[in-house]
Amino acid sequence: MYLLPDKTAWMFTKTDIPFRMKNYIHISAIDVSEQWELTAKLQEQDQELRKKSIELKNTISNLHILSKEKEIENARMRAHDILGQRLTVLLRMIQNEDNLDYDLLKSLSKGLLKDLKAENDETSALYELKSIQHIFSSIGVDINIKGQLPEDEDQASLFVDIIREGSANAVRHGFATQVNIKSEEMEGSYNLEIRNIGHTSTGQIIQGSGLKTIRKKVDAQGGKLEIIPYPQFTLSVVLPGGEKSG
Repeated sequence: MYLLPDKTAWMFTKTDIPFRMKNYIHISAIDVSEQWELTAKLQEQDQELRKKSIELKNTISNLHILSKEKEIENARMRAHDILGQRLTVLLRMIQNEDNLDYDLLKSLSKGLLKDLKAENDETSALYELKSIQHIFSSIGVDINIKGQLPEDEDQASLFVDIIREGSANAVRHGFATQVNIKSEEMEGSYNLEIRNIGHTSTGQIIQGSGLKTIRKKVDAQGGKLEIIPYPQFTLSVVLPGGEKSG
């Protein structure tokens, strides 16, 4: 390959041609300027994509921390509201009663723990899902969700973990700006599908530690995880459960 002063690129090839006890040399020259220019542009784009990939990776690495901080803040606010309500009741009892009813105080304290636990169990998976949507939205990625989470809290939490991992991978590796998610209950199973609206990899899919951990969790619940690279990268999960037709 030779680059000439006029900025054209030429590829020369030399071929030996034996003929009638003699050896001839064939030299050919091909103008590859267009291909060379295209290759240079692709290299520039590749460098830019690598740079963006590093930036996205650094951003996504903080998503889990941000999500946990949101969860902690939500728990703090929930505890503040419930504790404030119970303390108001207790103060009113002290103001109005000469002799405190310790059985009632005991029942209030038990009820407090019950309310805190019930509130957390009922909203944790759904809140986490909304938090994921909010965090990704802050970096310009739309997480579109169709359907509902499983009623079983463990399965719902697992779905949320899968959505987090799948969305992060879609943005990190597929440069996705949109991730479409469908969660539905079918005959005897819960199905989750995460589709990446981004670049499709033409190489071999290598599972990182995140997907490996997710696969173990899915296997532990008797489910199945499948990676579909074409035509759009899709992560498909099936968990046993749901209503079976009679």
